[in-house]
Amino acid sequence: MTLIQLLLAISVTAAVCGAAGLSAPVSLLITLVVACIAMVLIEKCFPSPWKPIEELKSRLPADHELMVEAKRRAADSLPLFWSLCSDGVPIDAMVRAILTDRTGESEELWVFLLELPDADGRIHVHLSESPRLVDYEFNDAEDLDFHIHKNQIVDWSIEQPHRKIRGAFTTFAVFEFFEQSVGSLPKRTKRLRERFVDARDVSHLSANDV
Repeated sequence: MTLIQLLLAISVTAAVCGAAGLSAPVSLLITLVVACIAMVLIEKCFPSPWKPIEELKSRLPADHELMVEAKRRAADSLPLFWSLCSDGVPIDAMVRAILTDRTGESEELWVFLLELPDADGRIHVHLSESPRLVDYEFNDAEDLDFHIHKNQIVDWSIEQPHRKIRGAFTTFAVFEFFEQSVGSLPKRTKRLRERFVDARDVSHLSANDV
């Protein structure tokens, strides 16, 4: 929706500039200014439902009771995750893993699952978010692919075609932490939370519920 609005603003501006007979450099400058203004207005009027969660997740410590419970539920349901991946790794299958750098600093980060664990429990993954604490050096895109051990996993997530999110218990914990520490979730973020089917209700945790 927001991309369509941005493209429409750019198209209309370009058409107006062309109709006014403005030179190409002037038209380009005006179009860029309008695009920047449109992006700011779109972000203000249609904020990402993820924004409140992204801003708050760093304040939820790993040993908080909500996070501890979320990881317990994730560990209990990990067999379901492997079952959902048994016919091939879904393109958006992810795990949250504990990564430790050479200084001994650790951080939990989401990584994309590229392959199922081998006989030794090693898993080929791709980094999906920038580290905040651990000291990793990435020289190129290939560095973002590496291996972890399945024992490093603390959570899992799969977003299915009908936009339902399986797993992601630690992410759901941030929703709960927001309500405890800040108050009611914004309306669009509440709708986002409804997509977390397993985290909302563990009574149906089965591979058949897809």
